Amino acid sequence: MRKTIFIAAVLLFILSFNIVSFAETSVNVSVDGAPRSVRQVAVLVDGQKLNTEVPSFIMGDRTLVPIRFVAESFGAVVGWDQDTKTAIVVHDNNVVSLSIDNTRVVVNGETRYLDKNSTPKLVTFPELKDSRTMVPVRFISEVLGYDVDWDGNSYTAMISTPKVEVPNTENITVNNIGIVQTPNGDNRVQINGTGKLSYRSMYITQSNKLVIDIDNAMLRIPGTLAKPGEIYLDGLNLYKVNYAQFTQDPDPYVTRVVLTLYEQKDHRIVTKNNGNTIEIAFDDYVDEEIKEEIDEITEEQKSGLITTGSIDGKNVIYINGLSNPQYSTSVLKDPTRIVIDIKDTIIQGELYQVFNNPISFVDRIRASQYVPDPLNNTENIVRVVLDIKEGVNDPRIEIRAEENRLIIVPEENLWDHMGYEKLDNTGIFTIKNQFTSAYTVNYDNLTKEMFITMPNFATSLPEGNFIVNDNIVRRIIISKDQINTTVNINFRRTVNYNVLSNLVDQQIRVQVERINDITPQDRTIVIDPGHGGKDPGAVFGSLYEKDINLNISLKLQQALLDLGYNVIMTRETDVFVELYDRPEIANKANADLFISIHANSNIKPEIHGLEVLYASALEATLKLDDQYPFAKSIYDNILSLTGNSGTRSIVNSPRLAVLRRTYMPAALIEVGYMSNAKERELIVTEAFQTNVVDGIVNGIIKYFNEY
Repeated sequence: MRKTIFIAAVLLFILSFNIVSFAETSVNVSVDGAPRSVRQVAVLVDGQKLNTEVPSFIMGDRTLVPIRFVAESFGAVVGWDQDTKTAIVVHDNNVVSLSIDNTRVVVNGETRYLDKNSTPKLVTFPELKDSRTMVPVRFISEVLGYDVDWDGNSYTAMISTPKVEVPNTENITVNNIGIVQTPNGDNRVQINGTGKLSYRSMYITQSNKLVIDIDNAMLRIPGTLAKPGEIYLDGLNLYKVNYAQFTQDPDPYVTRVVLTLYEQKDHRIVTKNNGNTIEIAFDDYVDEEIKEEIDEITEEQKSGLITTGSIDGKNVIYINGLSNPQYSTSVLKDPTRIVIDIKDTIIQGELYQVFNNPISFVDRIRASQYVPDPLNNTENIVRVVLDIKEGVNDPRIEIRAEENRLIIVPEENLWDHMGYEKLDNTGIFTIKNQFTSAYTVNYDNLTKEMFITMPNFATSLPEGNFIVNDNIVRRIIISKDQINTTVNINFRRTVNYNVLSNLVDQQIRVQVERINDITPQDRTIVIDPGHGGKDPGAVFGSLYEKDINLNISLKLQQALLDLGYNVIMTRETDVFVELYDRPEIANKANADLFISIHANSNIKPEIHGLEVLYASALEATLKLDDQYPFAKSIYDNILSLTGNSGTRSIVNSPRLAVLRRTYMPAALIEVGYMSNAKERELIVTEAFQTNVVDGIVNGIIKYFNEY
């Protein structure tokens, strides 16, 4: 017994020695240009020691921590305004603004004042040869809703998540989110809770994100202050996992988990531990504990929920195995989907099913067991999602309810009369005509357009402009005159083609193959000199932006022509071109690239430098390619020749019409700021404009070589 007491006493002495040693540690800093020695402190977050890139310390009677601590520990977003030296902290519903050397702070629009010792400071750490913004830990923590305590003996600031009074006794806690592996070596995302997890899922096709919302669930992973988390993986399909408290009191608590995939892949959600654990799986491995349940599902059950057929010559979709179905419908955009929720219904077979049977404009059908709807007193919902083919902007369906099934009748559309099968770089178009007839197929190598023409009496193809936007086809335009119907297929790249049908046939079949070995003669680039005519752009004395834009654009035109590229100008003289006509010129030409030339201006004359704008493919629905690589290639190559870096660089601007409305990769180049005196003198010089042009050309070549 004495031996045990002696060992405990020794450990207590060692621990006390370490705390005192740390408490007496000082660090040299420079504040307001003067060197100081300040006492270093420890910061504990929910009992765990916080390790920051620079030490926290006491100045006066206040503890200062680096601003990055706020982002890393609280999960806040921290912005910085260089002009006013102000940090903007956004956390949940709180917005806090703190400025260097200023006791005035703004909390959710309300002005408050700090005492002198709590003033945010720009502190230099001589040993690191770097400076950091330091803020008062107690003030920022308490404003954002956390509890702060102080241990004067060990000089330790202790921050903790406040105990939340749970208004809803049905709330459970999500206490762990991580990655587990099956015996087959596949990664699964595992979510653990203190009770049964009730979840909803949706897949965002455009950004390859699978979203899992867990209802009545508070995110409380130990040691993280309930902050959002991120897990990166080096997997074959799963790229990263993000999680956060999506909603909270007074709204129902919802924890959101977002899985970002490299490409779309079918998934299933496996429930374990009496519902307290769910795993999102992309594999076929079946755990022994749930194998018996899955084995009871027959193949007939798996395949019988959704079937297809024909009624009165129209293709239809059947949802089977229902009992006096009650349903509601909705349409979701980006991408387009029709959602049918069938109330008080339990799905037949597996809880998530995919039916890859295209019919009319429906590319794929998905069905899943959805969460109960307490507002409508429904016990169970089966959600059926119709994934709509690209290019169908206004899909319409008729739903007929029978005693034991729903019948879905898609409205007549292009895809009722035309098929498009694609495999890698090869595609086959099939036009399903009503009558046998002659037809013609012509291909324009310059514009990368195919024209298939047939008599009106032979076909029921509807007129319209149908966006496809895959790696072969941009769009299909169907037009009619008094005699003929023409199908105009716009290809993204030059193709070889082969007509598979007879010269006179009822079904016209054409096979195309994308050519990857492309020369400049196969490329078309549209140059758009910004402004023009009655629109001068920025004006400084006798200097008009429209003239600068045209001069650079004409130089760029000649440089690209010399290399063999096909070049189209939206204007070659001082004329005005309507804003929406500019992208349409490029779209009609089926161009490979669109480049708009501008010179910048700002009310703050100190702002300067090259800026390249683009529209993210996630926010511009006409875009297929990631637009950032093109913008970056242009920016990097201009910068390497001009050295014109500054306060701006590469900016996502999806609201700009010329960027948003073009089908192809597009960039708007602001070569410099006319509002900056030095840059205004620079951008009119021959040498600078030549360097800009050479940089753009190099950026184009580099982009074409890599993409």
